[in-house]
Amino acid sequence: MSGKQDKSLYFVALVPPEPFYSEVQKIKHELSSNYRTKASLRSPPHITLHMPFSYPESGEDRIYSALHRVQFGKFPIVQNGFGAFPPRVIYIHVESSPQLSTLNESVMKSIRSDLNIVKDSYRNEGFKPHMTVAFRDLRPAMFKQAWETMKDAHISFTWEARSFFLLKHNGKEWGLLKEFGDS
Repeated sequence: MSGKQDKSLYFVALVPPEPFYSEVQKIKHELSSNYRTKASLRSPPHITLHMPFSYPESGEDRIYSALHRVQFGKFPIVQNGFGAFPPRVIYIHVESSPQLSTLNESVMKSIRSDLNIVKDSYRNEGFKPHMTVAFRDLRPAMFKQAWETMKDAHISFTWEARSFFLLKHNGKEWGLLKEFGDS
């Protein structure tokens, strides 16, 4: 079998440990209940290192090999306050750091060189680390209401990035497929 039928969607991300994972999930559920947005509930809390890409499911071992080559060492992730990409996205801000930027560049380079996947959207936008809590299905009117509530809300936490993950879409939601790094 070849073509589109045997391809799956994947992306690469940092995922926070407990209790931060549950704290972010709680925020996503509150936004979903109060502002009728569900899309963010279809993925675990995460910081995207490589946007979703399509790849043959039979080639997952190649993806694993590419990501095993990424140099990774533990480093802190600092998150303070909320931010937005109007008119639909609300996120928890992630402070940029040399380690985070280096990890992003290494993942991008490995995916590009080992799998020949290039995401054009990264060329112009650059890396803006964030942890999305509401997006795609948050209507602009609801976004305004949600942003008024969230823009000054206090949130602050620091966690240690010990590994990163390959996530896979199962047709309905994203799940953690494989962990890379120190675990």
